[in-house]
Amino acid sequence: MNQNFICPFPIRWNEIFKDLCKAYEALTGIKLPSKISDVRSAGGPPTPLILSGWVFSNDDDKQERWQETLQWAEEFNLLQLAEVEEHDKYFSA
Repeated sequence: MNQNFICPFPIRWNEIFKDLCKAYEALTGIKLPSKISDVRSAGGPPTPLILSGWVFSNDDDKQERWQETLQWAEEFNLLQLAEVEEHDKYFSA
C-alpha cells in the first residue's frame, strides 16, 4: 500500500498553528487577532483545517492548506516549528 502524507492530524496541526502565531508575534511585534479566522488576514499563518474544516474538506484541500502553512513558516524562518512526528501524520491510502 502506497501512502502519501497529507497533513498533521488536527490536534498536532492546531498546536503548530498556535506555536507559529506566538513566534510570529514575538518576531514582528504584531499582536494577532484572537479570532482564528482573522489571523491570516492580519499576516499570521494560514488557518488549519481542523474541527469542521477537517470534516468538510477533502485530502487535496488539507494538503494544499498544509503546504501553504509550510511556505508561510519558511518565509518567516519558522519551519522548525512545523515538524510532525510519524504518529501525528495523516496519510491518504
